[in-house]
Amino acid sequence: MTRNYSSKAFFRQMPNALLARYFQGRELFGNMDFAAMKESKPDALFKAWLTLPDSRRNKMDTEFRDIFEMSCEKGFRAIIDEAIWQMRETPDELTSFIGMMSALPNHYERVMVT
Repeated sequence: MTRNYSSKAFFRQMPNALLARYFQGRELFGNMDFAAMKESKPDALFKAWLTLPDSRRNKMDTEFRDIFEMSCEKGFRAIIDEAIWQMRETPDELTSFIGMMSALPNHYERVMVT
């Protein structure tokens, strides 16, 4: 089934805490209270998002599209395959990583955390 990307829909799918971490890492929206924002109701965030210059927004939107494309079973399997390769010499860390990722509630969170 084909999935269609939109920034607003992406914000709805992603937990506020992960959105906050992403934007804080880019020194954006520091005055926005992500904790007070209702989950899956990103209206204030989306309004602020639209005020960004196109050049800045387009760069992040490209990252969000990549995250969106990986936010499925196939993407999660790709993450695990890469982890198996990267952690081939530390099987205990690999087991811990896979357990931690599997415990997350959805693929959006798994990809954003990765």
